[in-house]
Amino acid sequence: MEKVVTMKNFNYHAAQLFGYQLEYQLILLTKVASMCGSILYKNDAKTMRIYKQEFTSHVARIATHASQYLNNSLIFAWPYTYNGILQEIMMRRLPNPENVDEYDLKMVAIRTREQLMLTGLPNNVYQILIVRAEGNNYESFFEGTGTNCFFDKQHKGFETMMCRITFNSSSWEEQFHVEHRMYNQTFVAEKLNTTIVSEMRCVTFNNNEMTMNQTFSKLNLGTKLQVIADSLKTKIGKDILNGFSGWAITRESNHTKCPDIKLWSSPYNVLALESITALSYTNKGSFTQDCEEFRFFFFM
Repeated sequence: MEKVVTMKNFNYHAAQLFGYQLEYQLILLTKVASMCGSILYKNDAKTMRIYKQEFTSHVARIATHASQYLNNSLIFAWPYTYNGILQEIMMRRLPNPENVDEYDLKMVAIRTREQLMLTGLPNNVYQILIVRAEGNNYESFFEGTGTNCFFDKQHKGFETMMCRITFNSSSWEEQFHVEHRMYNQTFVAEKLNTTIVSEMRCVTFNNNEMTMNQTFSKLNLGTKLQVIADSLKTKIGKDILNGFSGWAITRESNHTKCPDIKLWSSPYNVLALESITALSYTNKGSFTQDCEEFRFFFFM
């Protein structure tokens, strides 16, 4: 059974097919055993009854153990098997992190989603974020509120995030619930953007030793990303953040020109509404200060 789940990359349909085949074999085995028992104990009804009870008990234990093993294997496939699928596809399609564009990242997300839909337990949908994380001038922060998001930091020039939610397309109650969450998230996005801009915006102050004003960010180049995250958490509030499965910040800086962050955000492909709230902020810097490009992501 271990080979069924591992060699097939925890494929749900492969596990289900094995379950059907095992069930069929156990039925055949039960019939054969019953025939043999009838021949061996045809003149001993009591022994025949005991024989059938013991054999039926053994078959039931085999079926129960197999079912539990396969089900638990599919459950425990999250998140590392899923992340392994994403990394394998990235290695094949993105051999050079320095030479990628958004289309490349998009195709990786599409191919990965196709594989994830066949992995682990059914009735889950997935969203994916892929960010090119090259160079010493790149930083990131992630915080999750549960177990449904997984962040892979600095893996061969990329950082990835994937989240999942339960979604049964045949259940209108579930569709309504997910759509309601996405709809509410569009209103929260406006408040998030206002808070982020308020915290990150530039303020002008006078320097008596200079003849002109200079612009500096309240949370400037020297500020650690964790400090920025802590400040935003306080301003945004736990009630709002706990409504998301996780959130992330990326920061990239450059002195000669503002950096161009290469990323692709692929939300849950189930409804027309967005499931990833993506916001941005630019600190243009100055002659002595690098330009900083920030991206903020809030995952349903």
